[in-house]
Amino acid sequence: GKYEQAEPLLQQALSIYELSLGSDHPDTLITFINLAKLYAEQRKYEQAE
Repeated sequence: GKYEQAEPLLQQALSIYELSLGSDHPDTLITFINLAKLYAEQRKYEQAE
């Protein structure tokens, strides 16, 4: 479904933001939170932490 499509895109975006903007940048943090929410929705709680 859509979760399976979104997960690799969010992971890729997070990697790009971390490399280009740094781990403390707001866009990086928002993407990190969105990825954690996605994992929580899929009940992938270990990955969400």
